[in-house]
Amino acid sequence: MILDDQSPRQLKKVTVEIHSNLGEIRYFEFPDTQSAIEFLEDFSIDEILDHANSFTLFEKPSYDD
Repeated sequence: MILDDQSPRQLKKVTVEIHSNLGEIRYFEFPDTQSAIEFLEDFSIDEILDHANSFTLFEKPSYDD
């Protein structure tokens, strides 16, 4: 279907990719452009780069239920 120019193209999802200066990458996926635009308009760099609840390289996640 990719090679067929007769098939109409539709937007499936929008992905916003944010890279920090430390090589970290955060991905955010949205079902449509309006949702992505709303996210970007309310974008807080401090909130996005906050790693307080993230694991470090030396921490093993626990899966206790």
